[in-house]
Amino acid sequence: MTALLQRYSVGRRLGAAFGLLIVLSGLLVATGLSSMASARKQLDFIVLDRMAKIQMGNGSWTPTRRS
Repeated sequence: MTALLQRYSVGRRLGAAFGLLIVLSGLLVATGLSSMASARKQLDFIVLDRMAKIQMGNGSWTPTRRS
């Protein structure tokens, strides 16, 4: 492995290393955005579907006062 790396100049090795870091950072960003989109869909489902059902259930409930 060392012989393979020593064939290239320091500039090329650094360039390849920084390029690899940029690619890995891009993959992390893509994964994060995908995860955030999934969380957004789940939150929308909770708010739009479940809360609507809760509000409908609360609308039919009438509290009674005991005197």
